[in-house]
Amino acid sequence: MATSMRGLTQFIADIRGARVRELEEKRINKEMANIRKKFKDGNLDGYQKKKYVAKIIFTYILGYKVDVGHMEAVNLISSSKYSEKQIGYLAVTLLMHENSDFLRLVVNSIRKDLDGNNEIDNCLALHAIANVGGSEMAEALAEDVHRLLISPTSQSFVKKKAALTLLRLYRKHPDVLPATEWALRIVSIMDDQDLGVVICVTSLVMALAQDHLDAYAVCYTKAVDRLHRLVIEHEYSATYAYYKVPSPWLQVKLLRLLQHYPPSEDPTIRSILHQVLQTTMNNSAEPSSPLVTTAAVLWPVHLFQRTNVRYLGLDTMAHLAARADSLDPIKRHQSTIIFSLRDKDISVRRRALDLLYSMCDIDNSELIVGELLRYLKVADYALREEMVLKIAILTEKYASSYKWYVDTILQLISAAGDHVGDEVWYRVVQIVTNTEDLQEYAAKAPSTHESLVKVGGYILGEYGHLIANEIGYSPGNNSKFCILNLTSALLGRLDRKHGDTEDKRTWIHGGKDANLDREITKRKIQDSGGDAIAPGSEIIESLAGLEISASSGPPDTEPSNSEHMPRLTAGPSADRWVLYEDVQIQVGVKSRYQGHIGQLAVYIGNKISAPLTSFTAVVSISDPTHSLLSISFLAGSHQTIAIRLPIVVTKFFEHVKLGQAEFFERWKLIGGPPRESQSVFPIELTATGQLDLTKHRQVVSGHRLGILDDIDPNPSNLVAAGVLHMSVEGKVGCLLRLEPNRDAKLCRLTLRSTSEDVASEVQKLVQKPLKATP
Repeated sequence: MATSMRGLTQFIADIRGARVRELEEKRINKEMANIRKKFKDGNLDGYQKKKYVAKIIFTYILGYKVDVGHMEAVNLISSSKYSEKQIGYLAVTLLMHENSDFLRLVVNSIRKDLDGNNEIDNCLALHAIANVGGSEMAEALAEDVHRLLISPTSQSFVKKKAALTLLRLYRKHPDVLPATEWALRIVSIMDDQDLGVVICVTSLVMALAQDHLDAYAVCYTKAVDRLHRLVIEHEYSATYAYYKVPSPWLQVKLLRLLQHYPPSEDPTIRSILHQVLQTTMNNSAEPSSPLVTTAAVLWPVHLFQRTNVRYLGLDTMAHLAARADSLDPIKRHQSTIIFSLRDKDISVRRRALDLLYSMCDIDNSELIVGELLRYLKVADYALREEMVLKIAILTEKYASSYKWYVDTILQLISAAGDHVGDEVWYRVVQIVTNTEDLQEYAAKAPSTHESLVKVGGYILGEYGHLIANEIGYSPGNNSKFCILNLTSALLGRLDRKHGDTEDKRTWIHGGKDANLDREITKRKIQDSGGDAIAPGSEIIESLAGLEISASSGPPDTEPSNSEHMPRLTAGPSADRWVLYEDVQIQVGVKSRYQGHIGQLAVYIGNKISAPLTSFTAVVSISDPTHSLLSISFLAGSHQTIAIRLPIVVTKFFEHVKLGQAEFFERWKLIGGPPRESQSVFPIELTATGQLDLTKHRQVVSGHRLGILDDIDPNPSNLVAAGVLHMSVEGKVGCLLRLEPNRDAKLCRLTLRSTSEDVASEVQKLVQKPLKATP
């Protein structure tokens, strides 16, 4: 590209020759000014547009902001010359995001290239769709991409790109593609003669089949047939042989595809699949032991010198442990697996941890937990959090006695320190509280780490009197805690830790029982129409059976009647106010928010002496930000009241303190659209014609954003920051700048967030009370 455009070559040489950044910026600013002038004057031919757009692309790649050349890039796409069209597509994919208005202008040009007979143009269009395609582009062009994929006249390299483009669109916008309707046509391409096409289509089928198992069930037979042709009949070209293994990447994809379906009942298919697997084992470069029931594969691991083989052996055993009826064949290698925790490769250590977790049961739990505790003290920091979760879950699940449980958890807290979550020590408190024989034993336990101090503070405060007269012990003050459910909390965290991958396996680590429970839950979700509670959603649920005297709590604390109602930690953070009042009834609200969990209680009082009959109260939720309380009753006549409940996303914010440099660093790091939402709107002044700065601060702080003083040099401007707690995405940062202008009676509100949806929603909420009414 540079050799055919001398102006571009010289521009790049000048940039590289700049000795300091100031000279580089000066040269770029001069060139951008010249390009703007040329575009403004017009009358440019295709070559000149191509040259100037190429300079803009190079400037953008260097990291400079570019605000010119978008329309010229759109025009270049319509060119009949490949070099100009290529630069146009490159500019579109680099300079425009999926919500850009300019993309609407190129849809017709892209469709024209997709429908054309030029394979190169087809590929350029497919690249653009895959890299930039938003929901609008996906809706408009998905059919055209699908047509290229299934067309018998399409070249193999076009089919490969079409399959990967559909895969990209499906991952971004799964609702746009009619996956069920296309199932048979797409699966049929798995029989294509070109293995490159088969690999790409198999990737697409894997993604679609995960969400549409029944529609793509025919792919099971196709996958087994292709494996047979590869491994047994050797139907492949030499270019797809890797160290004499026929297309190993395709074999892996096909086996992963089979994983999503139960074994076939057809004896012919089962025989073919067994033959394929047996041949694969026989052709293995490493010696392998026979299959022992369903477990012993590629063992013993310590005999293998190659790290990759050790990894594969551990990973395979973890797969089998999740489904095996008996863990005895795997337990025979328990010492070898424990030894693998000290392997020099962290990936091997991680697989060993997964396998130990899956193979643990009531018989070997004390041994495995003890080994994990010993290794925890020297484990990598990257593994410690996961190890803590798994040790806590195994200890809770297979505790042989309460004393062993308490001792193990205290050792865990002491060894892991800050990696131990609060739910772990909460559980210790609950166990000790409800087990009288354990209270004196626990009161003598040593405490050193902060979390151990919390446990010790509670236990000594409640039961220290039992050892008050013994030498070396003294009583403490009473205290009260709200307890969390450990098992649901930890399993929820562990599921979320592994739930952000695209591979939706039909098994999980944790043995056969865990997988059976998972299948039962999944069937219940399907039978109920898809309404389900996400793993760990009851993380704030109080533990049943914790007996704490009523005198130790605040007078207005009310127990929950529902076993499944999340209850938040008692404290002064609860908000109370009257939501509605007239001569007949009063509706009050009490709310409390902690992390990503909110609790809202509605109180309805009768203000008249006569009783209210035929009383009903219904809460309807049309979307997560619009909850409506409908009340109807008879009091002389039929009365109906509809009240919107005060549930908004900002209720889940937590204040954040930032310095000036840190704030602007994060502000620049988040960047502009689509993670930025900005609006300019009219505002009202005070009676004296001044800005109502008090109101501005009240509105911003009322939405639980922390106001940061001395950040903006203009005292009239407001700067705020907060962290939004979300159940799936975790913590989402949000930064705010409010810039009122007294003379123009206007205000500019800018929100930047790591989540596009959060920035837009918070901007609307903050703007509404500030905007002047017409």
